[in-house]
Amino acid sequence: MTTASNEVAMIDFPDPNPYFFSIPLVPLNSQEAVLFVAKWVRPGGFIIGPVYLSQFPEFYINLLLGLGQQGNAGISGNDPLDPCYAAYENFTSGNSPTATATKENYTFFWAAPEFGSTFTQYGIPGYSDGNGTFYWDTCIEVPHGIYTSLSVSSMVINNVIGYESYLESPTMYNNSGREEQQTSAIDYYYGYQMYEKGNNNAFIIEPGGNLYGTSWFPAPTSETSGYSISIALGSGLPTVSVGITVPIGSEHIGGSANPMKTINVGGTMVYIDNITWVFNFEGSSVSGKAFSNEFLDNTPPTIILPNFSPTSYSIKNYSVTFNVDFSNYALTCYIPRARTTPLFTYESIWTNVNWYLVIVPQSSSLANVTGVTGLFLSSQWPNSYVSGVSSGSNYPDWNYSSCTG
Repeated sequence: MTTASNEVAMIDFPDPNPYFFSIPLVPLNSQEAVLFVAKWVRPGGFIIGPVYLSQFPEFYINLLLGLGQQGNAGISGNDPLDPCYAAYENFTSGNSPTATATKENYTFFWAAPEFGSTFTQYGIPGYSDGNGTFYWDTCIEVPHGIYTSLSVSSMVINNVIGYESYLESPTMYNNSGREEQQTSAIDYYYGYQMYEKGNNNAFIIEPGGNLYGTSWFPAPTSETSGYSISIALGSGLPTVSVGITVPIGSEHIGGSANPMKTINVGGTMVYIDNITWVFNFEGSSVSGKAFSNEFLDNTPPTIILPNFSPTSYSIKNYSVTFNVDFSNYALTCYIPRARTTPLFTYESIWTNVNWYLVIVPQSSSLANVTGVTGLFLSSQWPNSYVSGVSSGSNYPDWNYSSCTG
């Protein structure tokens, strides 16, 4: 039901936190009327922004999704929010999603808009089949400042953020399927390999060898039903906290920093590592629910600019790269058998994402930064944003006749 009073309209939906629309009297630099949409979001945030009439159909679909109705994105408003979406909303005060946003001397780079995700609050739908849908996303925030100390020049990356999610389908649930494991990684070691090969002329270091729970989040734990990460953005913005809740039971979180390399930079031993999280759900299953995880490095990781000259800064530009990787492993059909090994089919989905940054010094202490994400795509899976999919069974001769769908 829609009611209106003067220039304010309210749409009544079955939601305790309704949406409000305000229609301005004068169009904003346009001949098209604008609706201002406001929404309370848990746990205590507020989102407000303009919606043109031509954009209203897409907004309406998102609205229904937020209420848990059926829609193209699959994940509902009751499922976890992509932390990159939450960070971007905070960074831009709710502007329309773009792959790059700059505020003062900070730039926010975001993969989801670059890959055309329609529902960026839930990440990039990388791959979907009858068993479920795999989502992923990554984003970074880079200040523009250059710092020189003891003849070593560097820049920092405030935040490296990642998110992955697997939405289990009713078919997989009815086949007694199980969500087993997700693996996530921030791989600076790969970037250093590219530097050693001469493909890039800068690389990324970390100050310590194991920073889980202090700068790498989440911390390993034997059992948890949920956790949150706190993202502190530049320009004096408030910290945004994004929570993850396991849809049923709990998960085990493990971590490692391998492979790792130690090098001397300016007389200090520093680390170049591959930060890895392993999330074990241990056979959980919920029809139509998302199993999600998020991760963050806010050390901050440091970009080393070899041979940078503060007095002749314009001579040289720099490029640096690193990977953010995701994978999901599920048993898509599971059939117990008395006194013998159960039958099961499995599916692994993985995505290897490459961040590539170009640094153009503008002075001895400031640089412009541009960035793109590349994806190691598999030609075997057209119209998908994943690097690979592998499936099979523990008994190759089994014809899967007991599995439906």
